[in-house]
Amino acid sequence: MNLIDPMTLSVYKEADDGTITKLNGVLDLINLTYTVTSDHLCRFYLMAETASAEPWTNPFVDVIVSDWFFSAVEFVNRNNFYLGTSKNTFTPNGAMTRAMFWTVLGRMAGQDLYGNNAFEAAGLWAAGAGISDGTNPGGYISREQLVTILWRYIGSPEADADLTRFADAGSVAEYAKDAMAWAVKNGIILGSNGALLPKDASTRAQTAAILQRYFKTVTQ
Repeated sequence: MNLIDPMTLSVYKEADDGTITKLNGVLDLINLTYTVTSDHLCRFYLMAETASAEPWTNPFVDVIVSDWFFSAVEFVNRNNFYLGTSKNTFTPNGAMTRAMFWTVLGRMAGQDLYGNNAFEAAGLWAAGAGISDGTNPGGYISREQLVTILWRYIGSPEADADLTRFADAGSVAEYAKDAMAWAVKNGIILGSNGALLPKDASTRAQTAAILQRYFKTVTQ
């Protein structure tokens, strides 16, 4: 079975007279939706290209194939969700800032967040989507904050995972408990040596892995 490349999805409509027109849409890889606008009902066709079998060309000197996060970095970079901190560095252990996360999540949600004003536009998008207040863009994002923003964006689904098996479960903020339970239940947060580390800054590599795990849960 050939897999499709979701980034190549296109929608075409066929009018009553047989005229076919391509519709511009928004692909949201977080919610797995593709949204288009049309002025009337008609026949619609969804088309996409077969996923490329070409290996990823790794541009980063600080990411090697034996790194635990290699496949996560490939996922976010191949799809242009993450850009490097420079032309040839990823800085995997660097802290993920709030603005960085809004930008990456927004790109996955189909927003055109590139260029010099990407962080500012991402903050406005996050605030408009009701998932963040858009403040303190340069501050680091903690693991519980990151999971909560993602959880809010997908509609705050219910989850009943027991967090007490983690030594620091009591450190999870009240606002983040449902989100963390959802992330643990779905294998998006795995913990480290029996701890959730909810207050720790999420690194760029950890964030990439969280987003990759989330994507796998919704596409399985």
